Amino acid sequence: MGFELRFTDKEITAWGGMAIMKRMLDHLGFDAALTAASLPQPKSNRGYRPEQLITQFMLSVWCGANRFEHGEVTRHDPVLKRLFGFKRMANFKAIMRLFNKFTQATNESVMDSLYRWMFGQLSINGITLDLDSTVMTRYGTQQGAARGYNPAVSAITP
Repeated sequence: MGFELRFTDKEITAWGGMAIMKRMLDHLGFDAALTAASLPQPKSNRGYRPEQLITQFMLSVWCGANRFEHGEVTRHDPVLKRLFGFKRMANFKAIMRLFNKFTQATNESVMDSLYRWMFGQLSINGITLDLDSTVMTRYGTQQGAARGYNPAVSAITP
C-alpha cells in the first residue's frame, strides 16, 4: 500500500468546480447582460465595477457563503481571482454598499433587463405544469395564514 507524495508550485483551490461556472457565465454573456442592466455605478474612480461585485457575490454564494462576511473566504483565494479575471477582489462591504444603492425602481429596472436577457437565452418547446398538493399542518395562530381544508385535522374546530 505504498503511495507517492509530491508537491507542486501551482496554486490550487477547494473550489475548482467554479471553472465550469465561469465557462457557463462566459458562454451565456452574463457580464454583458449585467452591463446592459444599468446597475448603480460607483461614485469613486477607485470603485469596483458593479458587474464584478455581483459576480463576486454570486461566486461566494456558490461556494457556500450564507452571510456577506463569508465572501472573505473566496476573496482571498488567488485561483478564483485569476480564474474570474479580477485584478483585485472587493471586500464584502463593497458588495453591501452596491446593494444599498438599489431602490425599488432600480431593482425593478435591473431585474426587468436581466429577466428579458435570461428568457431570451431559453428555447422552450413546451411547458410543464407541476402541482404540489402537500398539506402542511400548522397549529396555533399563524400570522397572515388563512384556514384551509386539511382532511387530517378536519374534525378540529377553530
